[in-house]
Amino acid sequence: MPYANQPHVAITALNDEVVRFVLEDTDLSVANSLRRIFMAEVPTMAIDWVQVESNTSVLHDEFIAHRLGLIPLTSDAVVDQMQFSRVNFCFLDCQCTEFCQFCAVEMRLRVHCDDEGIRAVTTADVETSNPDVAPACGIHMRNLEMRLRVHCDDEGIRAVTTADVETSNPDVAPACGIHMRNRNAEDSTSEDILIVKLRKGQEVDIKCIAKKGFGKEHAKWNPTCGVAFEYDPDNALRHTVLAKPEEWPKSEYSQLEEDEYEAPFDPLAKPNKFWFTVESTGALKAENIILSGITVLKKKLADIQNQLQRELLQQGHVYH
Repeated sequence: MPYANQPHVAITALNDEVVRFVLEDTDLSVANSLRRIFMAEVPTMAIDWVQVESNTSVLHDEFIAHRLGLIPLTSDAVVDQMQFSRVNFCFLDCQCTEFCQFCAVEMRLRVHCDDEGIRAVTTADVETSNPDVAPACGIHMRNLEMRLRVHCDDEGIRAVTTADVETSNPDVAPACGIHMRNRNAEDSTSEDILIVKLRKGQEVDIKCIAKKGFGKEHAKWNPTCGVAFEYDPDNALRHTVLAKPEEWPKSEYSQLEEDEYEAPFDPLAKPNKFWFTVESTGALKAENIILSGITVLKKKLADIQNQLQRELLQQGHVYH
């Protein structure tokens, strides 16, 4: 039986934003199932309900609501505890009438331009009722952990100062002493996502509710901004027809010699090695997208198995 053994996985690169791994000894259908699940069935949080109290900007309410919905929100810490409240994807759907702390997170965007010139309204202006669910960019991502840890081993007095504060992000540190000397002078406001621009006298006051959902319902819940896999770097299967192979750039995974442009055609070959690249929007860490996607796939297969067992038992067959 082909692929009777366990598939092999080797991680080649990993950080919070991107994970690259090689999947071997499995079928193309399995690789494509993982790709589709990473995009469409890994749950995240996203703004789903918007109430516009005031909007005197040049953009219509619908424009701003759409932009707010597409802002990626950090979801790692809460998405597994949140209940679904939109549609009956899950039997644990929240039973509240509109929204509550178990199924939603409230946010507020309230900005008034009092100065001459243009006031850029960005994700830095979004206030959230839950710090674990916030725009996955700019100032919200810089509100990270600090640590003050000092032990005095000498006689006399050891002065504990702000210089002893350890920070996980150099952009967020005590505004004095050594931290100011080491501070990066680059303006970090460009990391925040622009929502709308205001002129003097204009304002926006918007209440937002973030809910849990899937990418297959709307792209705003898609935790990935790119999922791709390669399975034939030297085009031995001829799934891609190249008029001039010598002009086509070689894959980074190619094993051809410098003077070779395509592998010999093998009509009986089947792909069994897949080079994956999964890039996160920031809603989830890249590794959590992988782990959550595999969990979803395992649950789907288990549900099919359980349903088949029930069908066989109802028809009087013995299942082994």
